Amino acid sequence: MNKQVAWVSSLSAVIAGFCCLPSIVVVLLGVGSISFAADLANLFYGQYKWAFRFVGFCAWCLGMFFYLRYTEHVCSIMDVKKNWVRVRNLLVMSFSLFVLLYLFWLYVVLELIGKFLGIW
Repeated sequence: MNKQVAWVSSLSAVIAGFCCLPSIVVVLLGVGSISFAADLANLFYGQYKWAFRFVGFCAWCLGMFFYLRYTEHVCSIMDVKKNWVRVRNLLVMSFSLFVLLYLFWLYVVLELIGKFLGIW
């Protein structure tokens, strides 16, 4: 796996974890209070977490499509069939990285920052 695939997985994981980031930004910029940030986090994470995850997954799919098409030159179904093992391994590794980075970003990094700021 190269840097471009890692970049696609990382960016998609950050996009999928945007549900908790706005509340942290609100507190750090001083735009709102901690109670407002907590309500915002409850709203985004409580009701819209699946929407954020879906957008992150769509970003990963789109990124991998463009990577395979323009970097690996897998442009047709016949190319996918010819290179199936390589394409499958790349997609599995990239998706695994996406999931692991999402879990680390949301449940470690943002969780620790939110606890430090007193939001949750």
